[in-house]
Amino acid sequence: MDIRPYTSADYEGLISLYKNHHAYGGHFSPSRDTDDRLSATSKQGDLYVAHHNGKVTGSFMILENPHTFWLIRFVVDPMLPSGQELATALFEKAHGLARERGHESVMVYTDSNDQSLNQRYTNLGCHQADDYRCYWKEVA
Repeated sequence: MDIRPYTSADYEGLISLYKNHHAYGGHFSPSRDTDDRLSATSKQGDLYVAHHNGKVTGSFMILENPHTFWLIRFVVDPMLPSGQELATALFEKAHGLARERGHESVMVYTDSNDQSLNQRYTNLGCHQADDYRCYWKEVA
């Protein structure tokens, strides 16, 4: 398993994961999830992908400000037999980046009704906050 910054060669594999809402609880947007935008995020050191046998099997994106280090789009291929192992490796990579950047904690949000994703974060040692709901509106 290899975890490294995103490159354009990862695009098709990553988009395939992003289109599977249940793999991370997120929202795929063809206008937002272009290679140009993903590459720009990667150049900032904020988009990582995992590879196994030449296939993109997971990813996370960092959303950071001076107070908070958020993991968004924390995706693990649901067809991967070792999904929890990959989730652990991705989380450890992100946790190390947070520490290097001076943060004391890593935040991640998920669908409070998705027991599989909630179990993932419990298994990773995360503490649950109150239930929140995320809203978005296109700016077009």
